[in-house]
Amino acid sequence: MVQLRRSEAFRFKERIEEITNILRHRERGAPFEISDHAVIRYLERTKGLDTTAVRAEMQAELAEASQTTKVNGEAAGLLAGDYVYVVARGHLVVTVYPAMDHEVKKTKKRRDTLSDPHRQIPPVPTRALQDW
Repeated sequence: MVQLRRSEAFRFKERIEEITNILRHRERGAPFEISDHAVIRYLERTKGLDTTAVRAEMQAELAEASQTTKVNGEAAGLLAGDYVYVVARGHLVVTVYPAMDHEVKKTKKRRDTLSDPHRQIPPVPTRALQDW
């Protein structure tokens, strides 16, 4: 007879409960909820959506973004063409809104400071470097 460790038995019990819940849900005839992630994967794997090309297109639009903005008074965003790309943690695009669907507050022109020949970089105080 095969002996199971408690952790293995617990995992089997959890899996049985998950399957039982799915079967009960189907028996009730209730519709399943579908996440946005699942929709994207479905489009990618069954309809041939090229997510790599979509990402490249978004990157190109973001490179041309002309303004930063606040979305609904809280989140930071980049205005690119007719869309606002909502950015979290300073670098992660988490959603996209049509520009007319959000409240724009305190917009300011974004300048490509790396290619600006007139930019001035303030000197870093020596004390700050010592503390670092």
